[in-house]
Amino acid sequence: MERRIALGTVGHFGLAVREPKKSAEWWERIFDLQRIFEGEDYVGLTNENVTIVLSEGVPHPRTIGHMSFHLPSMAALRRALDWLKKKRRARRRSRR
Repeated sequence: MERRIALGTVGHFGLAVREPKKSAEWWERIFDLQRIFEGEDYVGLTNENVTIVLSEGVPHPRTIGHMSFHLPSMAALRRALDWLKKKRRARRRSRR
C-alpha cells in the first residue's frame, strides 16, 4: 500500500491584503493572535495553532474557498458565532 502523509494542525497560510498593518490590527482585535514579525509590506501573526502572513497585494477572495479552525467545543463555537454576529450587526449600524 502507498504511504500517505498524515496532516496535522494548519502550520501557516498567507493572504494578500491591501494594507497588511491595518489588516493585522483587525486580526489581533478579533482573534487570539499576536504579531511575531513584520516588514514594510507584510505582517506575521500567530498563536499556538497557526501562523497567518498578511502580504501587501491584490486580495483574491476566491483563492481560499473555505478554511476552518478547531475550537475546544461546540459551546465555544456557538459563543464565537453569536459574538461575531453581534459585531457584524453593530458594524452595519455604524455605517448608516
